[in-house]
Amino acid sequence: MNRHSLAAVIIAFFLSHQLFALASITEQIPSLSIEEVIANSLILDGKEITVEGVVKKLRFTHSRSGKRYTIFRLHDDNNMYLSVYSKGKLHIKKGDRLRITGKFKRKRRYFIFKFRNILKAKSVEDLSNGESLK
Repeated sequence: MNRHSLAAVIIAFFLSHQLFALASITEQIPSLSIEEVIANSLILDGKEITVEGVVKKLRFTHSRSGKRYTIFRLHDDNNMYLSVYSKGKLHIKKGDRLRITGKFKRKRRYFIFKFRNILKAKSVEDLSNGESLK
């Protein structure tokens, strides 16, 4: 085995060990930081996660068929963010601190648009008053 092959095997072993450790952690820890989610998006893709952050870039809209939905960015303290999608109109405003549980998607395609790091909200909690919004 040459030097490059040995290095590749060692790196592959190290990465597989780290991925296995992270997968077991996500089963035990109900809440992750936005930074952790983005850094481990490959592992978390398609999984249900819980994150906390501050609402920015909020938009209430509706589909062509008239179904309402809310989209916004959920930022952490390091200004990293996830794009959040929720069916219906959420009673939130910019600056609200929320805890959101939902299904994380690393990439999503909608017609000609491509989106990254999306969370489809199943439950939304306002952390300022503990009220469940969804």
